[in-house]
Amino acid sequence: MKSKYFDMKKLLIVLIPLLFTGCDKNYDNIIDELRVPLQVVSLSSFDFFEYTPEDSVIELFVRFENPENISSVFFDVFSPDQKKINTSSAFLFDDGDISLHGDSLKGDGIFSAKYPFSQSLSNGRYQISYYVEDILSRVRFVSTQSFTYENGKEKFPPVLSNLVIPDSATRGVPFVFSVKVDDPNGLADIEKVYFELFRPDGTRVESGPFNMVDNGNNEIFGDLVAGDGIYSYKNSFGATAQTGSWRFEFEAKDLGKKLSNKIIHNIIVK
Repeated sequence: MKSKYFDMKKLLIVLIPLLFTGCDKNYDNIIDELRVPLQVVSLSSFDFFEYTPEDSVIELFVRFENPENISSVFFDVFSPDQKKINTSSAFLFDDGDISLHGDSLKGDGIFSAKYPFSQSLSNGRYQISYYVEDILSRVRFVSTQSFTYENGKEKFPPVLSNLVIPDSATRGVPFVFSVKVDDPNGLADIEKVYFELFRPDGTRVESGPFNMVDNGNNEIFGDLVAGDGIYSYKNSFGATAQTGSWRFEFEAKDLGKKLSNKIIHNIIVK
């Protein structure tokens, strides 16, 4: 079957071996109770996955150099807004069950899993965090990967509304403005919200466009709540800025490169 992955090359990574101190229990298969090395050799790597009705499953694997020290391997999946989407940890297996887990050879140190992605999930950048429980029942984080997910739904452009901005400003005095963005494909589908700025003489400010934020940083950007779809910006005009009518042009772009409606507002700078 032809893979829908953008890049299925194995990514070799070098990690410092994780060494665990021992405990009072005795295990016959431990050479040194005080040192239980675990080292990741490689893991599945892909940058893009798109949902289709025929195949909604991502295939994952992690290869270890010291599989004899492993009790279990599991992972969690996090959405673009850093919320865990799996209700319980999902496990990888080294059992040779290729149909169920995607594992081709039992006992080769490669732990594999097939994980279904729902079309109801939002588009955006997802993260997978991998963990290992060793033979001493100690759990450690071992690696992470991220990829862009497209849910296969029809793409719609974002919509800007509810611009809150003053009609005038004084040079040297900071002011805050904000705009609301919505997207039928979800807020995670928003790539950026930005504005262009034009001087009273009609020339464009060359350092633009200026990206607005929805990160909850009130002190620097004037944004009150992170992730609420209201993008904010704190600005001030310098002492030598032109006086008169400055034009602000607001726009948003989603991950599908679709552009929103444009909102234009003029501020009189005194």
